[in-house]
Amino acid sequence: MNSCEVSSLYRSQIGALRALAHSILKDKRQAEEVVQQVFVELIANADEIAAERAEVRAWLMEGVAWFAKARRAQRKGEAVPAVPGHHDRDR
Repeated sequence: MNSCEVSSLYRSQIGALRALAHSILKDKRQAEEVVQQVFVELIANADEIAAERAEVRAWLMEGVAWFAKARRAQRKGEAVPAVPGHHDRDR
């Protein structure tokens, strides 16, 4: 996945991703940070992520949901949810 493809995905998916993160976090700033974090993951793992746009959109939504739920759990002092398979790195 090249930078033009990532940029296009960002423009087309940013609204839905922000809405998902905000619905979980109820905080606009944190929602934006989560979306940015997932795009950093996308760029870092672009070679491992399927090139089909529909699969990448699903990967982005799953990533945003996980990062938002993890951030919410940390905020509340709860256990962080299990990490999905494509977010293997230590957090």
